[in-house]
Amino acid sequence: MKEYFDKYIRSKIVLSKMIAQFYDSYISLDDAKELNIKYDKDDVKNNYVVCIENNFLPEGNYIWNLLNINNDVITYKNLWNKMEEIREETYDYSKDYRKLYLDNALLVIDMVKKYYKYEISVDEAKRYCLVYDEYLDELEGKVSACHHLFEGAGEAVWYLLGIEKPIVALSEIENMEKDLKKEILNYKVKKLSKN
Repeated sequence: MKEYFDKYIRSKIVLSKMIAQFYDSYISLDDAKELNIKYDKDDVKNNYVVCIENNFLPEGNYIWNLLNINNDVITYKNLWNKMEEIREETYDYSKDYRKLYLDNALLVIDMVKKYYKYEISVDEAKRYCLVYDEYLDELEGKVSACHHLFEGAGEAVWYLLGIEKPIVALSEIENMEKDLKKEILNYKVKKLSKN
């Protein structure tokens, strides 16, 4: 289970990086004081606190609970401190790290489909040697794909999911999602049959 503990820790770091990239926000100093947000002068730009804000969608709420963020808003510095705490977590024999990792990985894939999806021309797809399904991915000369954008969060996501190319067809991501859902279902069935 140590393997899943490591994957679980990596998935928490990846989700932290994703919210840092996609949930960025600015709130006024007055609002920051009212919300009791801890910040320092490095977090302030033009009388606004640069921060990360929960979007209150199921993904945001899940990540906030996962990271034990007790406020709707967190500064970048405090998020980096959270990531350091995550890196220092120790193995807890009472936790089912495989299940925890699988749940996190499923959320990561869902967020990839939401934030890293874009369309490229068929010619660009050929230039990138993109393997795609003409029936699932191609529509009116455009191919649905996902690109890690050469940014830290995207590259960490790709590494976590075992994707080697910077651009992959959306159908490849969806196939990964189906495989992960099957693995989760099989794992639940196996756990139930043991009980």
